[in-house]
This record gives sequence, C-alpha cells and structure tokens, in this order.
Amino acid sequence: MVPVAGSFGRGPIIDGSGEAARFRRISGMTFAADGNLYVTDSVTVRKVTPAGEVSTLAGNGDLPGSADGIGAGATFGDLVSIAFDGRDLVVLDREWKFLRRVTLAGAVTTSAVTPPTRGLLDGSAGAVRMSGSATLSADADGNLVFVDYFEHVLRKATPAGVVTTIAGKPGVAGLTDGAVGSALLKAPSFAAAGRDGAIWVAQYTGLRRIQGGNVSTVDAQIIANDVVVDGEGNAIVSTTFPAGAVYKITLAGVKTLLVDAEKVASLIKNTDFTFMPQALAIDRNGHLLITDSGSAAIYKLGPQGALSVFAGTPMKEGSADGPAGTGTLAFYQAPDLAVDDKGNVYFSGQAGVRVVSPAGVLSSPDFGWGPVWIYSLEYANGRLYGSTNYALLQTYLP
Repeated sequence: MVPVAGSFGRGPIIDGSGEAARFRRISGMTFAADGNLYVTDSVTVRKVTPAGEVSTLAGNGDLPGSADGIGAGATFGDLVSIAFDGRDLVVLDREWKFLRRVTLAGAVTTSAVTPPTRGLLDGSAGAVRMSGSATLSADADGNLVFVDYFEHVLRKATPAGVVTTIAGKPGVAGLTDGAVGSALLKAPSFAAAGRDGAIWVAQYTGLRRIQGGNVSTVDAQIIANDVVVDGEGNAIVSTTFPAGAVYKITLAGVKTLLVDAEKVASLIKNTDFTFMPQALAIDRNGHLLITDSGSAAIYKLGPQGALSVFAGTPMKEGSADGPAGTGTLAFYQAPDLAVDDKGNVYFSGQAGVRVVSPAGVLSSPDFGWGPVWIYSLEYANGRLYGSTNYALLQTYLP
C-alpha cells in the first residue's frame, strides 16, 4: 500500500507530494480525461496525479466565498460533490446552493444559480437558482442530471450551463403521472439514465421513469435500496419493503422478479433468515452481484437466471477468507463496490476493504489503510483508491 496523498488527521490545506500533502475535509472525488484524480476538499478543488503530487486547482483554503476566477482567485463556500462531464469539472456548492464549472486549467465560472439567493429558477448561469444539495450524475451526452429531494424535482444542466427542470414542480410533492409539465414527483432520491435516454427516478415511494416527455410510474410501492442499469438499459432494483427482492424493469415497463427470499432459501437450503438485498453491481460479463446483509453473503445471478453464492458463507458471519462456503462476511455498514479490469470485486462495509476474485475466492489483503472508515472506492489505471475525510489512499494492484 502506498498513500496517494495526505495523512490521517485534520489539518490545514497543504500542497505537496504523497504524505507531505494535507487535506482538510474530502467530500467527493472523480477522474477526468487527463488521468488525474480531482477531489473537493472543503472550499477548494484539488488535483492528485498518479504519482501522488497534490496541487490546489481552484479555491483558497483560507477564504470562503462565491467569486468566479482562476485558481486561488476563485472562492467556494462548502463543496460537497464533483463530477466530470467530459470537458470540465462540475462541483456543487452546498453553502450557496449552486453549481460551479471548473476547467482543468483552474478557471471557475458559475454554471448555475444566482448566489447567494435560493429558490428554483431555470435558465443560464447566473439566472438559475437552486434550493438544496443534490447528487450529480453525468449522462452519456455530458449533461448533469440531478434531483432535489426537498423541492421534489428532477433537473438537467447542459455543458453550457443551461438548467432545465425535467420533471416535477418546485415545492409540490405528488404522484401524478403525465406530461413532464404537469407530472409530480415525491422526494426523489436519485436518478439513473438508461441507454435509450430514459431516466429512472427512485423516490420516497415508487420508481418513476421519464421518457419522451412523459412521466410514468413503473412501481407505485417499491422503496429502492439501490438501482443499476444493465447493458440493455433495464433497471435492476433492490428493495427490502415490504419484503426483500430484486426486480428487473424493462424499457417496456415489464417488471420481473429476479431474486426473492424463496430463491435464496432454495439455494442455501435454509429458510431461517430475512432476505435484505442492498448494493448491486453488474460485472464485465453481465452477471448481477447482490449483497445480502440478511444472510451475510454476496450472490451472483447469471443472465439465464441461475443464482449462486459468489462470496461468503450464507448464515455465518465473520471475517474468514476463502472460497464461497468457507469465507465469511459481516456487513457493518452499507458496502461500496468497485470492479477492476480483471473482474475482481472490491467492497467496503467489512471493517475494511475485502476482495472477491472472479472465481469467488474471498480475501482480505493488507492495504495498510488501517481502521479507517472508507467512504468510497474507485478503480482506475491499475490502482484501487479509497477516500477518508482527511486523506486519499491508493494500492497498486498486480
């Protein structure tokens, strides 16, 4: 294990190489087309090269604010999210409630919202207003799709900074379907774009789909724990209410049960458990991976519907390594998943990061990261990256 940058413990923002660098509070990270890792760190945007060189791309660690500019001449309030749209970095400022665009050269412009006024107005750059923080997701065209949980809307920001409300009415919660101009959403939590341009929205209750200017309710009752989109654009949803299940929802809106407690019980020959599917992932071969905290195992569902134990020993918690049936898992927190180009699956939530090989052999490599809370995992360029509040860590993978 080699630390990318930083060291454990809060400190001032300091540029430098490897452990000489210091981070104050890392809240998000993303890779850009230049191969560098970019992170939001308190009131700054930092760049981390593959060699571990850290520099402050934009912002001033000693001066919060909302000014556009270049490098240290720009100021931020409280950065909480970052995404790369194919051209620039886009960050969300929770303090001022707007989006900022940051070029890879460090030039900062206000992409959306009139600081510091809050509200919801569509338009371009400074004419736009936002109500609250949002989770950013870049679609295939480089647009940012994001939900506003409190204002009950789904919005899109183009690379040019033009923001439009795709669906919902600000401040009005509802379940009405129909044209996007009249349909209502209720506490949307996240959105995912399908291959055909359809946008799937998981909300407080129900899974909605926006396509062709219309909003439809795919399932009015489901409360999603996670949603992924497969290679054909189908939505795969995990839920634990009213019972644990994983469903596939096709582009035509056909809902098919993929896995439930009965199917898992038939596989593991045990009915004394509660199926609680959580995180989902799709591997390079199109297999669906399902983490189940109820039976303490990870299952793999093949394209033809065959279910198998991918990792862990069902109904036995622990930290033992080994193949399925020998190794054991214990879900201390919701896992985050990362898959490398060899098909190995890395996941947190196990009081550390553990690995499952394509053959299903569970191991616990000593990454040297110590007993820290890993918030997110990323794989790129032969390295596994993990983020904590105050440091970025990396491991060179064989």
